[in-house]
Formats: sequence, C-alpha cells, structure tokens
Amino acid sequence: MKGLAPLFLGIFGTFAFSWLGLTVVPNWQIGHLNPQSDEEGTDIYPQPQSGMFERGARVYAANGCIYCHSQQVRADYAADDIERKWGNRRSAPRDYIFEQTVFLGKMRMGQDIANIGARAPAEQASPSPAGAAAPATSPSRETTPAVSPTSQGRAPTA
Repeated sequence: MKGLAPLFLGIFGTFAFSWLGLTVVPNWQIGHLNPQSDEEGTDIYPQPQSGMFERGARVYAANGCIYCHSQQVRADYAADDIERKWGNRRSAPRDYIFEQTVFLGKMRMGQDIANIGARAPAEQASPSPAGAAAPATSPSRETTPAVSPTSQGRAPTA
C-alpha cells in the first residue's frame, strides 16, 4: 500500500505534463498570434473576415465539404498544391487567426479551396456561354419564405 501513492502521483504527473505540452503550450503559442504587415506597412495580413465569410463557413460545414475539399495549401514536398496554383505558399497558423472554426479538411478528393477567392475573379472574368443566365444573388432571411411540409406537396402529419 505504501508504493501506491507514488505510483498514482507518477501516473497523474505524466498525464498532467503531457496535457500541458500537447494542449496548453501550443494554444499559448498559436493563440497569441497577431496580424502582420508587409514591408511597406500598408497591407495587414490576415484581414478580419466579413459576414459573408461566416455565412460561407456555415454552408461549408452544413454541406459536408470538409470531407472532400481541404482549406490548406500543403508544402511542396507533400503535394503539388503550389504547382497547381492552389496557393502561392503553404498554409501557416497565422492564416486562421480570425476563424472561429478552422476547416482544414480530412482527406482531399476535390481541389483545395483555401485561396479560392484569389482564383475566382479570373475564372469569372471569362464570358458566359450564349444564353446563360447570370447567377442570382442569395435571398436574405427576411425575404425567404419558411418551408413547411404542406408547401412541399406533402400532407401534414398529425
């Protein structure tokens, strides 16, 4: 019975130090990152995200996009992301400091969408095919009607 107290203290100490080393210290290091400015001091990176960004993040999460698309540019030794022009550099922890939930991805089956905003204007600059309609804007919550079972052609259940 005398040897149990040091044994339990040793086990508790091992778990406590590993928890500190794996959660508290990295959170302290990465959690205190601030935006950086370029050499001229004119541009600050990253910029705080807009409400559209938050809305897009909710759509990304709701549709399960994380299962096929990542939001990180991998290093050149790990993948061809930079060669494919999916980003100019690999992703860094500072890229995600303003995000509440970071969607890094589980496995990439589709293309990376970390820098899609930088690529999208070039893709949208091409003329639309003849007869193609322009994309409509998203409706606001005030103008979107509530969907009920009867409005979809189904009878209400009692």
